[in-house]
Amino acid sequence: MIAIGSRSVAEVDVWHAACRGRAQEFRKPATAQPQTSRCSMKKALSQQEVQTYKQRLLEMRSAVADSVKRVEEGTLQSLGETSSEIGDGANEEAVLSLELDGLAIQNELGQSAQEALERVRAGVYGDCATCGKEIGRERLDLLPYAIDCVHCARRASAQRN
Repeated sequence: MIAIGSRSVAEVDVWHAACRGRAQEFRKPATAQPQTSRCSMKKALSQQEVQTYKQRLLEMRSAVADSVKRVEEGTLQSLGETSSEIGDGANEEAVLSLELDGLAIQNELGQSAQEALERVRAGVYGDCATCGKEIGRERLDLLPYAIDCVHCARRASAQRN
């Protein structure tokens, strides 16, 4: 197994998979909730629901910050070590590039959570930032940091592509 700094290539691959999978972890509802009908989704979010989403967002922000800190510490530590084999520099550069990509993903997730928390404080959490209609509970259960309803998110995605 090839060692890169203090980590093996396999460890880096595991870390990358974890970074990408981390977003999935926060998309799952914190507790199993009964399916709601389309009619009941039109009711505004209750204060209790908003607090539940707020708690999930706080946990997400904290987990992202911890993950970023661990990666930064590991990266700085491995950069301080000297390479003794030919090709180690290229391997370390590749690992650093992967870690920076992972940090960018984590940073974006953390920023999204922070923006959603600001919407909670402003009293507009759960309202679409584009059209003003309510974001469906199913979407918020999957993406508690969503700022647009499904319709507006799809339209924005189609315009980008």
